[in-house]
Amino acid sequence: MTPADALAAAASRYRQRDLAACLELCIPLLTTDAAATAAELAILCAAELGRVEFAPTILAVIERRGLPMPVIARRACHNILKLRKTSALLTLAEQAPAGHALHILALYYAACAVMVDGARERALTMFERFRYMVRDYFPVVPFTMDDGFNVLFRQGTLVLPAASVASRLSEPAAGGPVFTDFILERRAPSVGAVYFACADGRYVERFAAGFTAALDRPGISLHLHVVNPTAASDMLLARLSLGLRHLSLGLSRSQDRRYASATAYACARFYVLPVLLELYDQPFVALDIDVVPLPPMAGLESGELAREFDFGCFETGRDEPASVCQASVMVWSPTDACRRFLTALQGFCTPKLDMPVRLNWQLDQAALISVLNWQDETHQAFRFCRLNDRLGRRFDEVVAPVADEIEKLGIKADAKGIDPRYVDADGIVHYPWAP
Repeated sequence: MTPADALAAAASRYRQRDLAACLELCIPLLTTDAAATAAELAILCAAELGRVEFAPTILAVIERRGLPMPVIARRACHNILKLRKTSALLTLAEQAPAGHALHILALYYAACAVMVDGARERALTMFERFRYMVRDYFPVVPFTMDDGFNVLFRQGTLVLPAASVASRLSEPAAGGPVFTDFILERRAPSVGAVYFACADGRYVERFAAGFTAALDRPGISLHLHVVNPTAASDMLLARLSLGLRHLSLGLSRSQDRRYASATAYACARFYVLPVLLELYDQPFVALDIDVVPLPPMAGLESGELAREFDFGCFETGRDEPASVCQASVMVWSPTDACRRFLTALQGFCTPKLDMPVRLNWQLDQAALISVLNWQDETHQAFRFCRLNDRLGRRFDEVVAPVADEIEKLGIKADAKGIDPRYVDADGIVHYPWAP
């Protein structure tokens, strides 16, 4: 029997739930060309059988063959998560040897599984364990340099459970102001909800024309806030303002002299919105400037929103914690509860804005889930709306992207926020990260 045939037979036994036979067929394959896939399947069987002591041995065999053990361990855990085998992941997390890559990876994916099961506070508490342990695993898992592992690092270290959110919010403010020199150029006339976007000058240069064109219809108001405007963004906005047929356009600007990173620009809306909500006294429908709103979005334009809820966003149903709450479409009402929420989001984000983007990207969405969970756990009066329910639509049915991730990464590369002191001759970032 060839390795491919043996692997197919093992997969068939797995589908038949004959896990012991599947594991037995996989073990000899660890020394063949089918080793990587066989290892993933064998770990899945071992976890489900409660025989996790086999998993490190399996990974040691493939590591001796020169295969990327952490990558295969990550894929194995991800496969267990996709099958929603929460108990198997918990078993791996509890029993995998300390110091082994499998231990920290199983903990991360077990927390993701618990998140999907709906136990949000328990999951965030598990991610906190991950956050305090992860630095010890830098020698065995490339959390900061490899793109695939870096996503896990950011997702697992940026979120906080309720008690830790309360602790961070009670501490004296760390870091400096996110924006200074706020200038209101003009207020847009409005009779209902105001569309809103906040972006740096480079993003405005690339996306503002298409964004305003998509909203240029009767009865629509848009306020655009520009952080660190450029000469080119100023010229573009002046030209756009003259060319609009229907859209009422308000403009403001500010400077970010301390952070000037992609993460700081994404979080800046939390800092500027209190000023604008006070100015307009209308609900704001906040959108990323690199998306185009689709007609179903019209259900959010009514001024009645202010009487229905304080804040709304889409929930994705994803298992990664900093991706549960989607920040590309958010609705904010001019209520005291919403203003308190924004203050908490600011207090959550500011201490982490000094980090390089590779360590803090998605901080805005991590803040959303962490602060919303803190409010739930402390029984605060706050009206949250899942926009999925309000519109009866998924996020990708109300907005469409206008650029791929490669292009956006190219723009963000100009604003990494990495202090040159932390970059060595090879371009590797050595930031003194601490939990």
